[in-house]
Amino acid sequence: MAAAIIEPQTEVPKRIYAGLRSAFPDLDEAMERVVYRYNRVSIRVRVVSERFHEKSETERERMVMDALKVLSSEEIEDVTMLLMMTPEEARKPSLVDLEFLDPSRPGL
Repeated sequence: MAAAIIEPQTEVPKRIYAGLRSAFPDLDEAMERVVYRYNRVSIRVRVVSERFHEKSETERERMVMDALKVLSSEEIEDVTMLLMMTPEEARKPSLVDLEFLDPSRPGL
């Protein structure tokens, strides 16, 4: 199921996707299943990678943030949802994961 994209996509989600694809070659090839602009002040990111196997949340976040070093701090601040999971974890979606894949209408 692809995310129901609500806002027009800007350059920032495209740059996020490019940075993540470099660091996580096993990332989904459909950009909208990895990153999208939810509303004018919010970008959602979902990274599913085997590279996260046996890594803590802190280690996973460090790996993702290293991949996004090309972004400014203002652009990083727009990332309001960051999901990081292994393919095995993604097969058992949480409520947050389901919200990423099928977003509710934004209030802004």
